[in-house]
Amino acid sequence: MRRYAPLLLVTALTLASCSTAATEPESGIPVEPTPDVECGAVSNGMLAALQWGLDDKQDGFTVVDAAAIPSPYDDGTWMVAATFTGPGVDPTPGVWLSSVDPAEATDTAALLAVDEVAEEFSAYAQPDGISASMDGHSEAVACVTG
Repeated sequence: MRRYAPLLLVTALTLASCSTAATEPESGIPVEPTPDVECGAVSNGMLAALQWGLDDKQDGFTVVDAAAIPSPYDDGTWMVAATFTGPGVDPTPGVWLSSVDPAEATDTAALLAVDEVAEEFSAYAQPDGISASMDGHSEAVACVTG
């Protein structure tokens, strides 16, 4: 089931992302973090899902910290940021998209990579239309980087 869940999530989120293109900054300049965004805790299940994604791609990487914010698109998704370490890699933040509340997620939560870091170091895919230029990305990263 874990192998098919990302496909279902990809389909749903890809359709949802079609309506978000107009809200992305036209200048290409990253949006600064909004100070009033509240970072939420993630469940042990979500930590396990993140760790699974790292382990499935390569050995030796460990999730160090994670937090989440609701997507600013009001589409029922969440931006989940995690800092991880591994051989030759300093603590690095990546961001994933979840269709379930990260505070209640189980270890079978399906995730999508939002940025190149999440896509490079985890087994979760980064479909077209989902990128670090999405609103909420920098706010999610700020949750785990200070």
